[in-house]
Amino acid sequence: MIRVENKELLLSREDSRIGAHGDAESVIREFRIPRIQNDGTDLANLTFKVDLLYKDNNTSDVADLVKTVSDNDIDLVWTISETIATHSGAIFINLRAFDATGDVKWRSFRGVVYIEETNGTVTPSTGQLTELEQLEASIDNVLVSEASRVTAENGRVSAESARVTAEEGRSTAETARASAETERASAEALRASAETARASAESDRVTAETTRAIAESARVATETGRASAESARASAESSRVSAEAGRVTAENGRVTAEAGRVSAESARVTEFNAIKSDLIAREQELQGYATEAESYAHGGTNTRTGEDTDNAMYYASNAASSALTASSASETSQAAAATAASLIGIIIPSFTVDYNTGELLYTDYSTLESNVVFAVDTTTGNLNYTITI
Repeated sequence: MIRVENKELLLSREDSRIGAHGDAESVIREFRIPRIQNDGTDLANLTFKVDLLYKDNNTSDVADLVKTVSDNDIDLVWTISETIATHSGAIFINLRAFDATGDVKWRSFRGVVYIEETNGTVTPSTGQLTELEQLEASIDNVLVSEASRVTAENGRVSAESARVTAEEGRSTAETARASAETERASAEALRASAETARASAESDRVTAETTRAIAESARVATETGRASAESARASAESSRVSAEAGRVTAENGRVTAEAGRVSAESARVTEFNAIKSDLIAREQELQGYATEAESYAHGGTNTRTGEDTDNAMYYASNAASSALTASSASETSQAAAATAASLIGIIIPSFTVDYNTGELLYTDYSTLESNVVFAVDTTTGNLNYTITI
């Protein structure tokens, strides 16, 4: 299928090779053109041709196309004639279309197709234009079609004569059928009367049979009820025996379970007493720990020698007193150091301890350059200082 879009022939390699040298009416190519062009023109009512230019002898030719129109496309079928296939090599082609008046004309762009060389001799065509040959062939086809039409018409006349004869036979047969139908209706009436009598007798028989069946059904129902009652009694007895056996088994199980319960209760009591004894021992042990803790915290428990002076409260009291003494000594030493420093002309720094952070703070209130030099002993971690005079 060769697509034609915006007047361009989209020829594939396969489509462009239209035949072999010497072919005759054995190859076709199909073109498909959008029915409505980009400018809105509808090509459906145009006649289409193929214009050819043979490169082997630089002559022109024209070929007819068979057109099929659908809602969206126009399909064109080109049969490669013997005249075209007598040439070989490249052939320039383009599609050409026109209406009956010649007012509307349309052409595609050119494309190139090929007739491939073959072995052997091919008799060249004597004419250049295949369009006339195709027109003559079309006329021959029309004459052949007319002869076929005449033959068909003669056949139709003969068939019509046979139909009239058959219709007359059908009318005669219909009259005979109507007579037979009348006789059939009389026989049907007699059959219906006999059928009515038979139906009445059958109804009486059915009624008697129904009465017998009802009585039989009642007898069967009574027998079935008796059998069902007997079966129910036997089933109930069997259920009673099974229930009694189940009761005995359950009672044995209850006795066994009670014995197990008593044994389990005895084991539980033994375990409880053991846990209770262990808790009492742990309570006594904890009480000893509490007394010992009180001895080391405050003393006064009479459980340890010297506990009244060997406890946390006693050491805390002495620590507070020592702190006051140390503070007073620090102030005295600072005053003496200041006096000595003023006599020898050195500047003594002031140290304080931040009790919140634990840091040692140093303050120098002098406006002169300090002659105290600090250094950290990296071996011991001590803070050392020297005074320069």
